[in-house]
Amino acid sequence: MEMTVDNVEGFRRVRLTGRLDLKGTQEVDLNFTGQVAGAKQPVLVDLAGVDYIASIGIRMFLSNVKVLSAAGARMVIVTPRKLVEDVLKLAGLDTVIPISHDLAEAVQLLKGTK
Repeated sequence: MEMTVDNVEGFRRVRLTGRLDLKGTQEVDLNFTGQVAGAKQPVLVDLAGVDYIASIGIRMFLSNVKVLSAAGARMVIVTPRKLVEDVLKLAGLDTVIPISHDLAEAVQLLKGTK
């Protein structure tokens, strides 16, 4: 599992690549939490490179979005593959974290203008 962090239009973007199964989630969890919950700022989570997600990966997102929400910040998931998006929706995560297939739309969601 790989994780990179950059900025898009003033927002932090965390890109994940690989499988968010037990092993993959354990590899990035601490760094992801530091970059997301630790920063307590709005964040885009780019899942274009994630081809599988297990419940432990969903748990990682939920625990981080709770901290962000308490700090008044948002998380938006961007460009998930269909299989990953289906799992996220089946778990109900899309009711807590918006999912977007368009980066510009995701930025607008973070700004609160959409």
